[in-house]
Amino acid sequence: MASSSSTANQLIISNQPTMASSSSTPNLSFLAILSTVNVANFVSIKLSGSNNYGSWKLQMHCLIQAYNLVHFIDRPIPEDDGDWMTERVVLGWILGSLTDAVLKRVANSAATARDVWVELDKNFSGRPQVITMVNAWDEDLVTSLRQRRKCKEAKEYLERHPEAICAQLTSRSDTCLHLAVATGDKFFHDYLGLVKFLVKNMPINLLTAQNSLGDTVLHVAARNIGFHTKDLCDMLSERHHKIPDDLMYVANNEGDFPCHQAARVISTIDIRYFIEKMDKKDCLLPYLKLLCMLIDAQFYDEAKKLFHKYPELAGLKLEDGTSALQRLVLLDTAVWPGLWDRLAIWNTSKGRTFHAPYHLSFAREIMGQLHKLEDEESYGIYVDAMLTAIENRSEIYFKEIELTMGDKVLMWDKLEYCANGDFPLHLVARLAPPHKLNLVSGAALQMQRELQWFQEVEKEMYSYNDSLRLRTNYFEETAEIVFTKAHQQLKVEGEKWMKDTASSCTIAAALIATVVFTAAITVPGGNESSKGYPVFSQKRAFVVFAVSDAVSLFTSTTSLLMFLSILTSRYAEIDFLYALPKRLCIGLFSLFVSILFMMVAFSATLYLVF
Repeated sequence: MASSSSTANQLIISNQPTMASSSSTPNLSFLAILSTVNVANFVSIKLSGSNNYGSWKLQMHCLIQAYNLVHFIDRPIPEDDGDWMTERVVLGWILGSLTDAVLKRVANSAATARDVWVELDKNFSGRPQVITMVNAWDEDLVTSLRQRRKCKEAKEYLERHPEAICAQLTSRSDTCLHLAVATGDKFFHDYLGLVKFLVKNMPINLLTAQNSLGDTVLHVAARNIGFHTKDLCDMLSERHHKIPDDLMYVANNEGDFPCHQAARVISTIDIRYFIEKMDKKDCLLPYLKLLCMLIDAQFYDEAKKLFHKYPELAGLKLEDGTSALQRLVLLDTAVWPGLWDRLAIWNTSKGRTFHAPYHLSFAREIMGQLHKLEDEESYGIYVDAMLTAIENRSEIYFKEIELTMGDKVLMWDKLEYCANGDFPLHLVARLAPPHKLNLVSGAALQMQRELQWFQEVEKEMYSYNDSLRLRTNYFEETAEIVFTKAHQQLKVEGEKWMKDTASSCTIAAALIATVVFTAAITVPGGNESSKGYPVFSQKRAFVVFAVSDAVSLFTSTTSLLMFLSILTSRYAEIDFLYALPKRLCIGLFSLFVSILFMMVAFSATLYLVF
C-alpha cells in the first residue's frame, strides 16, 4: 500500500484525509471526495481487449494509487469491514472504464474490485501479442496477402524478410497468418502453401495471437467460407496438437468462440467440424449460444446434432434470458389453413388443424428433455416459451406446450409479463406482429384472426380460473379494454376494406342479374308466332340454358343482398368474428356461382343459335 505521504497522493489531493484500513466505520468526508472524482480525467480510454489493456491498467493503477486505495485491488475486503463502501467506489471506477463486451465477460466475477482486477489481468495480460510493427515499406506485403493471386509474391517476400512473419501488419494488430487465412481459398493451392509456410515458420506463441478485436486465426478461418477450418486445424496440429483445441475455446471481444463466427456466416462444414471436435463440458453456455444461433439460422440438422451431444442445453438460458425452446417459438412459420378454416364460418368452436413445420419435431425433443428435469428448472422454460407463443401468435406451440407440460399445470393467475402488470391475456390483446398479421389478406379478416386468437387463449385461461376475466393491469385496464384500444385502427381499416369489397362486388352482382334477367325474357331463337313457345324449347340445350339462367339470376340476387347487408352492417367489434366474414363468404360464393352459370347459359345460347 502506498504511504499517506506519497508524492502522487500529495500532488492530486494534498488535503485528503487519511483513511486507515483498520477503521470500523467509513470516513464519510473521504467518500464524498471520491464520489466527485472524474475518472475520465485519469483514464482516457475504455478497456476493449488485450490491445489496450497495458495502457488502461497503467492509467487505472495510477488513479487508484493516487488516492491511496491500492489495497482494495491487492486483497479482498469483507462486507463487515469499515472500508467496504470505499471498495464499492473503486469497483465502480473499474467497471465504468470497461466497454460493454468486456463488462459482460467479467460480470460474473464482479463481487469485489480485486476479483474484477484479477479477472481482467487473467483474461488480457497473458495473451500472446504481435512483437513488431510493420515498416512503411512493407505495404506491398499487406497488399499481396490480401490478394489471392499474389500469394507467391507474399511468400517470396516473407522468405527474404523473415522478421516480417512476426510483424503487426494492420491497425487491428493482424499478423501475416490473420491476413492469409482471411483471404485464403481452398481452391487456390498456392494459398494453402502460403498458410502452411506461415504456420511452420511462425513462433508457436504467435499462432495463438489475438488482434485488437480479440480474434485468433481460427476466428478468421471460421468467417471465411472459402477456407475450411479443418484444414487450418490440421496444419496447426503439426506444430502442436493442443493448439487447435485451445483456440476453439478462445473468445473474442464480443464473447464469440470460432464456432459462433462460423454460425454467423452459415458455414455448415465448419459448424459440423466444431460440433464434432468441441467436447468440454465444464461450461455449456457457449454451446447454448451456438444452438440458438443455429436455430435462428434454421439449421435444424446441425442444431439437432449439437443438442443430442449436449441434451442439458434444454434447461439453460442465455444471458438475455432466452432458451432454445423460446427461440424455436419465435421462428414459428406454420403453414396456415385454407380460406374456409380461416373464416371459421360453419363452426367457430372447432379447433383448426395446422400443418406442423419442420422445426416442431426438434421442439418436441427439447420439451421431452425438459420433462425429465426438476419442475422448477423446466417450469420457467415452459412459462417463457408459452408467453412468447402467446405474444407471437404461435398456435402450434401454444397447444404443443400445453400437451407436453402434462401434470405441470400452468398457473395463469401467477404470471406477470412486464412492468405494467400485464398478464398473458393482456399480451394477446396487443396487436399481432406484422409478420403474423400479414399472413391473412384484408384488414377485416386480420381483425377476425385477432379475435379468434384472443378468444382461444381467453377460453384456456378461464378454464383454469374464471375470475381472470376481470383482472386489470397497473392502468386499471382489463384485457378487453386493451384489445379494443390496440385494434381500433385495424377495426377502422377492416370496415373500409369490407365496404370497398362489398361495393365492388355489388356492382358486379347487379350487372350479372341484369344480363341474365334480360336473357330470360329474350330467349335465343325467339318465340313461335302462333303459340308463343320458344323456338328451341324441345332441344336439350335450351333446357340447359333455362336452368343455368335461372340459377345465375337467383345466385346473383343472393350475392347482391349479402353485399348490401355488409354495407348496412353496424360494424361492431364482435361482428368481425362471425357475422361479417359469413356474409362476405356467402356473397363471394354466390357471385362465383352466378358467373359460372351465366357462362353456361351463354355457351348453351351459342350452341342453339350457331
